[in-house]
Amino acid sequence: MGDSNNKRIFGEIALLTKLKRTATVQSDDYTNCAYLNKEDVEQIQLNFPHIAKQFKDKIKEYKDEKMNFRKLMIRNIHYLRELNDNIINEIICHLEVKRYAEGSIILKNGDVSNKLMFLRYGEIDIKVTNQVSQDVEITEDNELLFDVLNTGSCFCAYSFICDDAQQLQKFVAKTNCIVESISREDFFNIAKRYYQLADKLDFIREKFEEDETYFDFFRYK
Repeated sequence: MGDSNNKRIFGEIALLTKLKRTATVQSDDYTNCAYLNKEDVEQIQLNFPHIAKQFKDKIKEYKDEKMNFRKLMIRNIHYLRELNDNIINEIICHLEVKRYAEGSIILKNGDVSNKLMFLRYGEIDIKVTNQVSQDVEITEDNELLFDVLNTGSCFCAYSFICDDAQQLQKFVAKTNCIVESISREDFFNIAKRYYQLADKLDFIREKFEEDETYFDFFRYK
C-alpha cells in the first residue's frame, strides 16, 4: 500500500478509536520504534486532550476507502447530513465493529437497542409478522419480508435514544455482514461537546416522542 519513513506514526486507529486496525505494517530493514499502549493513550486523552485532538484530526485527513465510506454512511441519515467534519470524525472514532454470518438474527421483534447501527458491508432482511396477537409465536410461516437494507444503510435510527423502545421488525443478515455502531452513551457524550449535534438530538427526541418516526431505518442512497 505504501512506505513509511522516519517521524511517521502508525497504529493510532486502534488506540484512539473502537475500530479495527486498517493495515498491516512490516519492517523491511532494521528499525527502532517508540510506542504508546492503550493505557498511555487513555491517560493522554484524560490529561492532555489537546494532544489527543491532534491525533484525531490526523485521522480526519485519511482518504482511504473505508473512512470515506463511513462519512457517506453517516451523512446518509438526514438529521446528520449537515454536521461539520469534526463531529462526523468523532462519531467515526466511536464506532464499534461486529460481524454477522449469513442468517444471523441481528435484532428481533421486541428487542431494545441502545445503538445507532450502520451496515458497512452486506445486506439485511427486514421482516415483520402478520400476527396481531402477541400470544402467537412468531415463526417463518407468519413472517413477511418488509424490506432489504443495502450496504451503507442504517437502522435503530430513532429508537436508540430511548431506554424502552422495542423493535417492531426483525433484522436478519441476508449475507455475511459487517455492522458498525455507536452507543447512545457515546452519542450523548459527543453531543455535550458540540451544540450542533445537541440540537439534532433534540430534533430526534421530538420526532420520536410525537410518534412521527414511521420507519426506524434508512436505506443507503
